[in-house]
Amino acid sequence: MTPDQYTPEDPISSIATALAPAALGIVRASGKGCIELVSKIFSRPKALLEAAGNTLVYGWIVDKGGESLPLAPAGKPSSATPSNGGQAPRNAPLGSSASATSGAPTQLSWEEQKRLESERRKLEKEVSRLEAQISELEAKKSDLEAKLALPEVYTNGEKAKAVQREIEVLTSQIDETTAAWEEAAEKLG
Repeated sequence: MTPDQYTPEDPISSIATALAPAALGIVRASGKGCIELVSKIFSRPKALLEAAGNTLVYGWIVDKGGESLPLAPAGKPSSATPSNGGQAPRNAPLGSSASATSGAPTQLSWEEQKRLESERRKLEKEVSRLEAQISELEAKKSDLEAKLALPEVYTNGEKAKAVQREIEVLTSQIDETTAAWEEAAEKLG
């Protein structure tokens, strides 16, 4: 085989996505033995070797030491690549270990990026859960306040006191939940 002549049996690989910063890049491989060749430089060789044909396997290209290689074009770091100019991923929580205390750029490993993304997703879920809980508590409080305005409740001292105690408990729960929401939202950035 010469460089100008390739057959369908020859292993080849090529970048199948634009050569620009992106959240995902695809490398296409074909030909006899291509999967075995690519698995030697792939972060998840077992997953790649066990995958069915014509499927995607998520991972990254690694060097001989197993470190992920920077995939962004030189001078154009991206938060979606291992080499990102020392910046935390755009959606990383505040306080992440994305930059050294000296201010010098550092590289986040793929594992660190995934950990930060996982933390962010957990915080987003927690914020949503707390918002729903606050809404539910406020609706219950509103119902009790409406109940307190009913003549059969406000004219009955015992009933009125019981409803007022429930309102106080809900108010306390709303305050506690709101404080937790504020803390989670602040971490989220």
